[in-house]
Order: sequence, then C-alpha cells, then structure tokens
Amino acid sequence: MGAALVTEIYSVGPLTAGSGLNITVWSYVDQLNISVLTDGSTVQDPHEVTAGMIADFIEIRRAAGLSVELTVVESAMAQA
Repeated sequence: MGAALVTEIYSVGPLTAGSGLNITVWSYVDQLNISVLTDGSTVQDPHEVTAGMIADFIEIRRAAGLSVELTVVESAMAQA
C-alpha cells in the first residue's frame, strides 16, 4: 500500500475447459517465479515441468555468461 515494498508476487492462472495445463511465469526484482497447474491426465507430475524450466533457465544464464548458481529466497514459498 502506498510506498510499501513488494517483496514477492504469487500469481496463478486458471485451468479452463480444454486447457489441461497452465504455466504462469513472473520476473520481479531479480526473482523468477514459476507456477504450474495441471490436471492429472495432462501432466501427472507438474514438478517435472518446473524442474525442466529451472534447468533451461540455468542454461540461458550460462549462455549469457551469468552465474549458474540460483539464489533461494528463504522467505519465499519453498520449491516443491
């Protein structure tokens, strides 16, 4: 509110008829947040999707000459 500092954003999109997978990605203040929602018949383990996205993000950082070490923000929602 007002001049309050936003430290995290949690955003998810809905699963709608005909859409069995929703991937929402936000980048804010040097943080990348990934949300994956799926029905069980489309993707049985959504963690496989997020793990693949994290691995690809690391490769993008490597290609850009950046550190491949990712910083875990302790106050953020834990990776599942």
